Amino acid sequence: MCVSYICAALDIKAEYCCPTGRAAKRLGASTGKNAKTIHRLLGMEAREDRLVFAYDASNPLEADLVVVDEASMADAVIFNSLLKALRRGCRLVLVGDKDQLPSVGAGNVLADVIKSRLFSVNELTHIYRQSEDSYIVTNAHLINSGKMPVIEKDSKDFFFIARDNQEDILNEVTGLVTTRLPKFTSLSPAEIQVLAPMKSGLAGVANLNRTLQAKINPFERSKSEINVGGVVFRTGDKVMQTVNDYNMEWEINDSEGVRSGKGVFNGDIGYITRIDRTENLAEILFDDGRRAVYTSADMPDLTLAYAVTVHKSQGSEFDALVVAVTNGPPTILNRNLLYTAVTRAKKTVVLVCSKRMLGMMVKNNYIEERATMLKAFLKEEKQKRSALYL
Repeated sequence: MCVSYICAALDIKAEYCCPTGRAAKRLGASTGKNAKTIHRLLGMEAREDRLVFAYDASNPLEADLVVVDEASMADAVIFNSLLKALRRGCRLVLVGDKDQLPSVGAGNVLADVIKSRLFSVNELTHIYRQSEDSYIVTNAHLINSGKMPVIEKDSKDFFFIARDNQEDILNEVTGLVTTRLPKFTSLSPAEIQVLAPMKSGLAGVANLNRTLQAKINPFERSKSEINVGGVVFRTGDKVMQTVNDYNMEWEINDSEGVRSGKGVFNGDIGYITRIDRTENLAEILFDDGRRAVYTSADMPDLTLAYAVTVHKSQGSEFDALVVAVTNGPPTILNRNLLYTAVTRAKKTVVLVCSKRMLGMMVKNNYIEERATMLKAFLKEEKQKRSALYL
């Protein structure tokens, strides 16, 4: 928000963007500006299964400054396209958390840029999302530094419930989402997000979704539903897009008027507003206001989203969050993942797992190394330029 005020005061033409639609919506709300996904900023179009951008090296963006929030989520491909679309003299500001999980796609752009030590880096230490006495803030810092979180009975926003086996974890999460947290937070059960590290298992994402759907949006004769590959979708369900679909048409009606376009992206969350069983169609209203109609061929790209993996939650934030952790491989259940999960919460987070598993994740600093070579390429380019111009 500070950057947006400065740009307005100095009459600097700035563009604000994020890798995902949810992150862009959140950035727009916090800055009051028209934040976009990087794809939308670049004028993405899909032509014959090929991705084309309206803005590139031959037609750069008319911007003096481009701000990329949640930059750790940007992979090498989209970041390369963005750089090509910046005109000479344009400044680029990357905002992100290097300690979160890296991008789903290839590369580790933000971390490599920081490690290169070739650019000005400023670390922000004061958190405004929560109050100073928030245990979410305190424990996020502790987890990130390899220390056990503080579990206090007087905490108003960070809670830990010790459960050892998957059945107990499943039952605890179900009760929290459907009964206890709605009373505590005044949110509806569908607004309370569940995160889990893995899809399989009794307390994995797949079964959590089935269980929560049965409680939050149960079968009713008045609700239409459709079975897609063994997954039942019904009117009112909370769903997520699981892959990038650059050809999916959508329409949005907001303060800018009625607009249409193409493209729904991996991680976009919305609700099913209508199912037409005769035509095998489902209408989805996404969180950013886009409305898209899915055919039977498109439906396999959707999944229920009462529970999602921690990886899918990146770039999002939720008022109330339940994190369910069961036994799993240490390559997945690490400090990085736990920190990412906890920092998705704005007002309330509940960890449901065994104390042993919590301690193992805090101590496990395993991060899979990505052979990106970006840091080496940046230093090599710096040496070439120094030899030519200094």
